Amino acid sequence: MLLFCLIARGPCFAAKPNIQIFGDIESTWNFGREETYVDTGFGLQKISQEKDYRHFDVNMDGQVSWLINRLKFKFSDRLDVDVYSEKNQISRNSNYQNLSQFEVDYFIHDSMRLKGILNYEIFEDESFPEFSTNDFGAKLEIERKLRRNTFLIAGYEAHDLEFDSSISDNYYQQDLYLSYYRFSPEKNTFKYRRSVPKGYQSNMLKKSMFKDGSAQYLAQLGLSKTASLIPMVDLDQEIDMYIPYQIQSNMAFELEARIRNRELYNTLEKSFLEAQVNGVVQFFFNPEHNFRIENHYYDREYARESPNDNLFHFQRNETLFSHYYAVNRFVFDHRLSIDQYFHKDQPDWDSFHWVFDSAISYDIMRRWNLSYYNSWSQIDYDVPKQFFTNNEYNIHSFSTTYRISNELKFKATFDSESKNIKFFENSIDSSFHKRARDLRIEYKPRRIFGLHTGYKWERERHKVFEVNDRYETMAYVGASIQL
Repeated sequence: MLLFCLIARGPCFAAKPNIQIFGDIESTWNFGREETYVDTGFGLQKISQEKDYRHFDVNMDGQVSWLINRLKFKFSDRLDVDVYSEKNQISRNSNYQNLSQFEVDYFIHDSMRLKGILNYEIFEDESFPEFSTNDFGAKLEIERKLRRNTFLIAGYEAHDLEFDSSISDNYYQQDLYLSYYRFSPEKNTFKYRRSVPKGYQSNMLKKSMFKDGSAQYLAQLGLSKTASLIPMVDLDQEIDMYIPYQIQSNMAFELEARIRNRELYNTLEKSFLEAQVNGVVQFFFNPEHNFRIENHYYDREYARESPNDNLFHFQRNETLFSHYYAVNRFVFDHRLSIDQYFHKDQPDWDSFHWVFDSAISYDIMRRWNLSYYNSWSQIDYDVPKQFFTNNEYNIHSFSTTYRISNELKFKATFDSESKNIKFFENSIDSSFHKRARDLRIEYKPRRIFGLHTGYKWERERHKVFEVNDRYETMAYVGASIQL
């Protein structure tokens, strides 16, 4: 504590720690029946078996922060657990992830800040143990305020990652980066316009519509009321007006240059040196409307080429467009990603990949919500190969939620998923169509505790490899806790 006081160069004062914990825990018991197929060599044989398993889902975030003069400390931990009592199921992937992070911010003065981060991440995949990893990382960066809302950031980041079951893939990675950030506040002015005053009555006739003597002519026709109004006001008279006009909305701009070096402990085959240029620009039209553009460019050189592992020197460019808009009872959220690979020495491996995600939510009534989500993607290789083949993928999900009362809620979800393999189709890359339904009732007598029950079914059919077909019906009941 004394050391912190000396660094801060002032009286030592420790503010009361700020503690925040939030998240949810859900446990569900599922029971039903699943139908699959096995190839006996003389045709497909259906296998029907009872299913009885538990699903445990945890999403927790906690952090504690405190301030000592110019030093700010924060410790945070994020826990994600999604496990099933029946393991090694492709359709129900069990995994566990925990990220612990300790941050220190030292405000040297109002225009300069020093930041350090230590983090440790554990990922355990029970269905695919070869993907389980332990990652220890550290970051140190210094931020300089050039002028109002403009910053220059330089930093160094390192990661030491180890695989639980594949020691030869362990690596040590270092990043050196320089970043420029600017926030431009909105700019407003006044727009000049000549306009008719709003005080006139809408039923008055303009004098330009009539020739000279129109008032006398209308009086002779008996339209004395209209005729008497015309001489009172000159409807052709206009006034100068200055109306508020926004010439620029709030805008954020960030440009980063990064050098990345990765070295494997046991072999140089997958070690590489990579240069990156990352740019982000975001427009904030209003608090409920923003548009974001990102571009990430990579140029990677491997220590040694490896055709067996598909490791070739390449350049990659990824562009993302995101748009969010909320108005009245509607929310629109869209995202488009375009990803291109250009292999320097092996152009046959070049690929083009795009993904479009769209979400729409509508509060049709005070207690009734409709929502729709769609994801549509396509990947094309210059020369398709086994396990690297062109395909299209899309998923549609429609859900409706109706709150019967403050404690009782009904939710129905209807999903459709399909994948179309164009070349080199096999039992792994297999074209399929899947449909699913989930009808659910939630009862939450208290804010922290809730019960749920429901019924769901899922049918998956493959176009060529019918051995992958699957049909499942399941009822479930469970409880949840929300913090």
